[in-house]
Amino acid sequence: MQFNININNLSTLKSLNIINRTLFLSTIAICSLLSSACATKHATSYPPFTPELIGKNSAGIKYTQKTQTLFALVDTFSSINHIYDKANVFESKFTLQKQVLNQINKTIPEGITLHSGLRSFGYGECVNDMYGELLQDIIPHERYTFQHSIDKATCASGRSLLGAPLTTAINDTSTDLDKAKGNIALLIISDGDNMSFRAKNAVEALKEKFANRLCIYLVWIGNEDEKAGQEFLKELSELSKCGESVSYTEVASSETIGHFVEDMLYEKSALEKVPLALRDTDKDSIFDNNDLCPGTPKGASVNQYGCWTINGLEFDYNKASIRKESENLLDVSVQILKDNPYLNIQIEGHTDNRGSDNYNLLLSDRRAASVKSYLIKNGIGASRLSSIGMGESTPITSNKTDQGRQINRRVVFTIVK
Repeated sequence: MQFNININNLSTLKSLNIINRTLFLSTIAICSLLSSACATKHATSYPPFTPELIGKNSAGIKYTQKTQTLFALVDTFSSINHIYDKANVFESKFTLQKQVLNQINKTIPEGITLHSGLRSFGYGECVNDMYGELLQDIIPHERYTFQHSIDKATCASGRSLLGAPLTTAINDTSTDLDKAKGNIALLIISDGDNMSFRAKNAVEALKEKFANRLCIYLVWIGNEDEKAGQEFLKELSELSKCGESVSYTEVASSETIGHFVEDMLYEKSALEKVPLALRDTDKDSIFDNNDLCPGTPKGASVNQYGCWTINGLEFDYNKASIRKESENLLDVSVQILKDNPYLNIQIEGHTDNRGSDNYNLLLSDRRAASVKSYLIKNGIGASRLSSIGMGESTPITSNKTDQGRQINRRVVFTIVK
């Protein structure tokens, strides 16, 4: 099938899009004059978003959680219905602020010890109270629950000569935060339109009440002709003497929103430099300068050289079959391998020096193969395993005592890169 597109048709479509946009903006202007009469519910769509991993120690940086309560104020005042000029698609500021909250919610690490709450501020039919609505009381943070609370904000409405009702929302927030745990991050997302100076007084009172526990973070979603709103919001953040004020364009990617959320929830400091002789990178209790087997997985038992070793594994005399009472030693290794599915190992069998070299070599090979079979039987893929007998060739202590010989009779797991 072949399609013919006339350039004149494209021009016509473009013109229609401009007309539709103009009509939409005209409708918004009329609705503003009529207060909440034109408020319509927004079916918000959330674009695909892959969050950044945040708050993880790396590259000499240590992260410590500093915030135990996150409380957000979402703007449901009529001006937030206006189209955002820099959006890639035809979207309102109301939609974009909910998308930002959605992305912040997804960026907060799962399992973090955090409480969260959410309140809206506006007038008219879009709020249950006169000036705002508590969408979520402060409760332990859960991603699904918080998203459900975000979606309770379905529209924006209201105009007033007294300014947007942020002042009342902050005063109400003061009571909400009486339930807050630990340090508090107050997040305000708004275009800053038509704000009253009384909001500054409310913030000052809030800061006086909660002192150093409170930091205020602002996300401004406004157009070029609304810069005054951005400056106003920035002043609110500065009153808290901590926190941060950013524009929507500064948190428009997973990386930048990751940094923003990380700054809200964590403080970072340089890890104390540990002398090389005292470093234990794989946390196996063997310092790196003595560790002949770096990268041992968590939970693995190691010998004095840091190598993953199974001591005390009993076999029947002159046989390769594993005794029942020794299986629990291997079960630990089975779980470690299941927890690290990309780990491949070579199983090495070792003996003491009793018996001939050839006998010990063959016996150790059979016993290593027996261990391999046990791991496969318990769910470890055969392609991840190989086995070899080392006989008595590599003792790690003297064979002159019973204790020494017992240590030398061992099975070693070597990680294969």
